[in-house]
Amino acid sequence: QIPVTIKCRIGVDNNDSYSNLLNFIGINDDAGCDAFIIHARKALLNGLSPKQNREIPPLDYQRVEKLKKENNDLTIILNGGIVSLEAGIKHTRDLNLDGFMMGREAYKNPYILSFADKLIYGDSNGENISRRMVAFKVADYIDQFLFDNNDHLITRHILGLYNNMYCSREWRNNILDKSFFKLKGDKLRFATDKIEKMISLRQAA
Repeated sequence: QIPVTIKCRIGVDNNDSYSNLLNFIGINDDAGCDAFIIHARKALLNGLSPKQNREIPPLDYQRVEKLKKENNDLTIILNGGIVSLEAGIKHTRDLNLDGFMMGREAYKNPYILSFADKLIYGDSNGENISRRMVAFKVADYIDQFLFDNNDHLITRHILGLYNNMYCSREWRNNILDKSFFKLKGDKLRFATDKIEKMISLRQAA
């Protein structure tokens, strides 16, 4: 009774034929899985590191397109090499897929997700969410759920919030600092107020 989704590559090493992929999808479809997230790059386990496997084998979006065309009743979602919401939307439309998954780019630059509802669903409710608002919501979460001085377990996942902005490195260093605060979310609040002030001063100069 539990919904199951599968995320997989299009192949592994020499086991990368389209027929094998189709067979794999078919077996799991028969078992009750109806949503597949396909990373359109095969994995080379012999000779390449995990990092290299994210970049070196070429992407094959056409194989994912063919898979959806031949299994139109299944939910087929594209993954791999998508670096913007606009690109993901375009691939989804051009290949007639059901959606896309953005991985590393969203992790490196999480603020791009604040535009997702508007671009994908036409909903502008989140349009005015600032980086400061995001940081302060995370700080509230830290206050509510963390009991030890281990806020880094959460803040490490938003280290890219100010990526490519003035003093972003200082902001990251401040929230990773070992200093203790009575309210554990205050470290993030103070660091965020500081960078926002510095950005404002730079813009006014």
